[in-house]
Amino acid sequence: MSEFKQKFNTEIRPVLRNIMKLDNILAVPTLEKVVLSASFGRSMKDSANMNFIFKEMKMISGQVPVIAKAKKSVSSFSVREGMDSSAFVTLRSDRMFDFIYEFVNITLPRVVGFEGLSSKSFDGQGNYNFGLKDHLPFIESTETGFTFGMNVAIVTTADTDYNSKILMQALNFPFKGEVNDVIKKVKGGVNG
Repeated sequence: MSEFKQKFNTEIRPVLRNIMKLDNILAVPTLEKVVLSASFGRSMKDSANMNFIFKEMKMISGQVPVIAKAKKSVSSFSVREGMDSSAFVTLRSDRMFDFIYEFVNITLPRVVGFEGLSSKSFDGQGNYNFGLKDHLPFIESTETGFTFGMNVAIVTTADTDYNSKILMQALNFPFKGEVNDVIKKVKGGVNG
């Protein structure tokens, strides 16, 4: 079991149970999956760039990405049905917790001009989506002249955005212009 997942189950979940005033520890929201995706965009016609995006996503996530194909032809974008259009990876369990720990504590602080995540990016059902302009803050990526953006979707078992936000604050996610009071209640903090 991942060290961070074990810390979540033994230290963070009981605190969340008290904060949310839940009777059962199993009712505490948790992370379900993290989906990383990158569109090929202008690189669709250049197989070298597509391969580069594929390899970088594999290095960042630790598993092989799935290639998504275009469902419809769009002449204004020169996209034909069946063309490779994007790559995505779904992380679950130990890999997901390891990725979240590294993402929050190593990757986000390396993003140039990062002021925190927006509180407006919740989808109304407890899930959170945000984009990164380039992949270079990930320590696994190789530095080249070609950069690409990524979308990160965090799917939780929380039924409301409020509960999801408390969960993410307990996992040390920095939100723009807000003080994280939840992390102070977790014994020793997430990093401790």
